[in-house]
Amino acid sequence: GIASRATETWARHDELTPDQLRRAIKDLNEAYAMTAPASVAYRCEYLSLENDIGRFPLSEFFDIRVGEIEFFLRNEPEVGRRVMRQAFANWLAEVDKPRHLRMPKTLGWYELNPKRLRHANLLHPKEIERHMESSIVARVFVPAVSYWDNAITLEQATQNALIAMLALRLHQLETGHLPATLDELVDAKILKSVPIDPWHPTGKPLQYRRKDGGAIVYGIGQDGVDGGGDLEFGIRGRPDIGFDIEPVKSNEKQ
Repeated sequence: GIASRATETWARHDELTPDQLRRAIKDLNEAYAMTAPASVAYRCEYLSLENDIGRFPLSEFFDIRVGEIEFFLRNEPEVGRRVMRQAFANWLAEVDKPRHLRMPKTLGWYELNPKRLRHANLLHPKEIERHMESSIVARVFVPAVSYWDNAITLEQATQNALIAMLALRLHQLETGHLPATLDELVDAKILKSVPIDPWHPTGKPLQYRRKDGGAIVYGIGQDGVDGGGDLEFGIRGRPDIGFDIEPVKSNEKQ
């Protein structure tokens, strides 16, 4: 986002001191730790949708060709409410977990954990999808929320890469060079651990590559393809998520 790019620009300044960077890393870690779990946003949105459906005539949300008689014959909005309840229950069971620890998906919905099958009120993904197709209300309201998870993961990936970039910049200021690996940041007690790539299917740490006296730290991005640190949009679509660290002459030891 805008804030992360502004921080990147700030971190490039030659006049920065190690103390300033340490404080920035500490402040960002504390701010990120206060971020509410994804489930909080999902619960709030569910309550908001329930409220909207109850307050406004359905005709305000749908094409005028969809008449009140059709809504009545389809038992809307009650069917839509029930489908939304199942959709949100499906998301809430998994969204707070790291992606690589979640249940696999079927038709875009998380498969049920065998331990939760005893809860008869939870539907299988195929059943959710079947009911989605039959509900006018659910088809309008549910798909928009399904994109939230990607947006949240993108923000997490950006945050992790930003912390790593600041840590690399700190190492550069203190030693005059960049480390050979991200593990050296932990050895130097700059970071407690190497940040993970939230998009990676097995939860591996961010990737780090030295180049032309500088470096790049990045995650593979939403497409799941390692672009080698390609941070520019192009034919491949959404790029890797990360930051460049440039060589700074005034900070390099002679």
